[in-house]
Amino acid sequence: MWRERVSPAVEGGPRRRGFVPGRHYGAIAADPPTRNGRPVRFGCGEVGPPQRSAGAKRGWCGGLSVRAGRRYSAATKDLRIRGRENTVRSIETVPSKGAKAKEEVIGPDTLPDVDPDVALRTDAYFLKTRAVVAAHGDCRVTYAVFLRADCIAAVDRAIDLVTALYPQDCAIPLEIRREVPEGTLLVSGRPIMTITGSMAALSPIETLLLQRVGFACVSALNAFTMNLAMPRTAFIAMEARHCTGDDMHLACAYGASVGARTARLMGATGFIGTSTAIAAPMFGASEGLGTMPHALIGYAKARILARGGDPARENATLEATRLYVETFPDEPTYTVLVDYEGREVTDALAVCAWFYGEAKLHERGKQLSFRIDTHAGRHLEGLDWNESVRTLMRWTHKETPGEILKLALQGFAIDDLDGLSADEIRDKCLFGTGVTAASIVRFRKMLDDHGYKAPKVVASSGFDVLKCRIFGNLGIPIDVVGTGSFLPGKIGRAQATADIVRYEFPLGNGLYQRFDLVKVGREHLLLSDAVPPATGP
Repeated sequence: MWRERVSPAVEGGPRRRGFVPGRHYGAIAADPPTRNGRPVRFGCGEVGPPQRSAGAKRGWCGGLSVRAGRRYSAATKDLRIRGRENTVRSIETVPSKGAKAKEEVIGPDTLPDVDPDVALRTDAYFLKTRAVVAAHGDCRVTYAVFLRADCIAAVDRAIDLVTALYPQDCAIPLEIRREVPEGTLLVSGRPIMTITGSMAALSPIETLLLQRVGFACVSALNAFTMNLAMPRTAFIAMEARHCTGDDMHLACAYGASVGARTARLMGATGFIGTSTAIAAPMFGASEGLGTMPHALIGYAKARILARGGDPARENATLEATRLYVETFPDEPTYTVLVDYEGREVTDALAVCAWFYGEAKLHERGKQLSFRIDTHAGRHLEGLDWNESVRTLMRWTHKETPGEILKLALQGFAIDDLDGLSADEIRDKCLFGTGVTAASIVRFRKMLDDHGYKAPKVVASSGFDVLKCRIFGNLGIPIDVVGTGSFLPGKIGRAQATADIVRYEFPLGNGLYQRFDLVKVGREHLLLSDAVPPATGP
């Protein structure tokens, strides 16, 4: 699939090379540029207009300069462009100015050294593979990259990494071909992309490539499913605290942004931002979103105690709200966390009275929201199991808890339940403790009954795919969900794989002897033009 990267502003906007966080990369070139009846291939499988480089040799792109190589700095996790061109030869090589083609010799002396940063981070057997290949003759290979689980293609960052790490002075050029556009749903086992290049150069990169594929693609599918289940609800990505570092955080955040873009194509609101500034550009934002954690309410309560006040008479949640508004007077929206004291309704009504009455912040165009993050150790204020059942019976117009459960699980398959029993689902999502469907319905109703229909409801705490689908089926009135539970729930389902499906040995004059081979049982990965190898006379 030939693909054109374009600016999100207008479909005909300027082309962008490499990953630009927050930009939409979903456009497909309907009529890609061609030469001699073939699509023009750039260094990363991109399609675009010819760009000649001064003094560049005619190479893989038939006289077009291939994207400059880049160096990856482990210390800064930064991609720095090198100044040299990766101009190489292939089957399509045409000597410039009529000169006689010089045959490339692919041997140990012509192979570039492995980047020390890569050598430290890749699996040892890939380095040994490179050593064997370097000693006995390099060859051109094609990898098929895929997941053993359903996913959404979210591989822009992986492509940029491979392009950056592939040696720019390698005798065999790099070609990356997308099998599907970014954001496409894929069934398990179907290749996302193919990567062609030097076996000696690609082997050390494989580990780092796969690290950036699996988590992103599974996070994309989870985010897409969650967004589609609650299409009118906006989502904020809050997975950073659950990740092992920047690499995992950025991979999963990028996946969520891709899944959200696909969901928006189907009418959902999707993810509107993230909690960290480093990932914000992936969602089209310049900074992270969020207001107050539980610790800020505790801080306000401690201040009340420190000045000799009585927390029973001075509301700590209201005090934290005042401190926050005083510190950030220019923010358009104030989201107040109301479950710290176990008085979600009481504290929310107190904040509403101050916000709309004493402070009159709504007259200055300010918006008020409440975040519900009640932990699983108790019910929301005013609820118990029986009252939760009655609340949802009134909301759904059902007569029994069983009918409510049946409605909640509409469209589910057995595999979608994550091994949970009916009782566990009722506890986790419907009538139990914590943030449940009943708790949100009750909280919204109490605000409305007191005349506060303007405040929005933000919910967090365990909003994974299952919970979002159940809340969506019941039509629970949530304006915003803050969640990091689009992270892969099972690590094994997020493991990407790359198998070599083609080996090509140079014959000279730009020609190669081709062998289409793959491990037994993975024959479905072979390329569409694969030729079965001879097995005997």
